[in-house]
Amino acid sequence: MRQEIVNMVVYLYIFICVALLLFNIAYIVYSKQRKRQAWNRKDRMKKMQLSAMSGITKDTKFNEKEEKHLIKKLSNIKNLVGFEEALAECEKERDEKEIILYLKMCRNILFQVAWNFKKKPAMERAYFGYMVSRHLGKVAETYRHLSETLLEYFADSTIYARENVLMALYCLGAEDAIDQAFSRMKVSGYSHQHRLIADGLQTYNGDKDRLAKRLWGSREQYDGEVRIALIQFMSRLPGDYSSLLLPELEQLSGEESFTVIRYFGTRHHVCLETKEKLLEILKRDDEYSVPAASVLGYYPGEDVKEALMQALGSNLWYVRKNAANALLEFGLTRAENEELLKADDAYAREMFRYVLELKRQEIENRGEGA
Repeated sequence: MRQEIVNMVVYLYIFICVALLLFNIAYIVYSKQRKRQAWNRKDRMKKMQLSAMSGITKDTKFNEKEEKHLIKKLSNIKNLVGFEEALAECEKERDEKEIILYLKMCRNILFQVAWNFKKKPAMERAYFGYMVSRHLGKVAETYRHLSETLLEYFADSTIYARENVLMALYCLGAEDAIDQAFSRMKVSGYSHQHRLIADGLQTYNGDKDRLAKRLWGSREQYDGEVRIALIQFMSRLPGDYSSLLLPELEQLSGEESFTVIRYFGTRHHVCLETKEKLLEILKRDDEYSVPAASVLGYYPGEDVKEALMQALGSNLWYVRKNAANALLEFGLTRAENEELLKADDAYAREMFRYVLELKRQEIENRGEGA
C-alpha cells in the first residue's frame, strides 16, 4: 500500500513537470508568434508611411477610401502601436519636412481615431495620448483642437492614462484644455502627484509665462497637488511671479505654503519685499520657520543675520540647522564665528559646531574627489 502511494506521488510529480515544460514551450512559441505579428504590423505600417511620404507636397491628400481604411485600422490598438513604432523609425530616417507634411495629411484620420478611442479601455486611451505627446509636437497648431477629444479621456481613467493625456495636452500647447483638465480632475476626485505635473508643465509647447499666469488665476478650481505643482513650475521659469505669490505668505496652510516660501529662496527669485515677511515667519518658531530659515540665507542685511543667530536657539532642530547653514551662506567674520562657537546657548553652540564640521568634511571630500 505504501509503495503504491509513493508511485502515485512520483507519477504526479512527473505529470506536473511535463505539464510545466509543455506550458513553457507553448508560451515561448506564442510569444515569438506575437512578436513576429507585431513586427509585421510595424513593417506594413512603415511601408505605407514611406509610400505616402514619397513625393509628398502640402497638397497631397488621402482619398476617401484610404482614409476610411486607415481609420478602421488605427482604431485597433495593435495597429496603432505598429503605426507609432513605424513613425518613430521614419522620423529617424526621413527629412523632417516630409514627416511634418505627412502628419498634417493624417489630421482627419487621427481626429476620427481619437474620437473612436473614447470608448476604449483606459490603457488604450493612455497609449493614444502617448502617441500624441511623442510625435505631434512638430504640428501642434494643426492638431490643437484634438485636445477637446482628449479631455474626454479623463472619464474613468487611471493615473497612467491621465499622465499620458496631460503630456499630450502640454505637447499640443493647449492652454485652455490644460486649465479644464486640472478642473475636471478636482471635480472627479482624481489626485495627481505634483512632481509629475510640475515636470510635465516644463515640456509645454508654447508661452510658459502666459500659461503660468493663466493657471494661477484659476488655481481655486484645482486641488492642492496641482497648486503646489504650479508654484514649482513658476520657480523654474525666469520670470518674476513674486507679486502673485507674496499674498500667499499671509495665510500659511499646508504644503502649499512651504512651496511658496521655497520659491522665494531660489537665487533668481529673491524678492527683497518678502524679507520682512520671512523674518516674521522665522520668529514663529514653528514648522514654517524651517524653510524660512533656509531661504533667508539669500537675503542680505544685518537684521537677517541677527534673526538667524537668534534662531540658532530655536526649539526645533531643523530650524537651528537651517539657520546655521544660512549664516554660513552670509560669510561670517572670524569674530562672529568665535562668538557663536562660545555662545552661552548650548543649542546654538552645538548646532553651529555641528554644521561647521559637516562643511569641513564636505570640502575635504570634494578635494579627495578632485
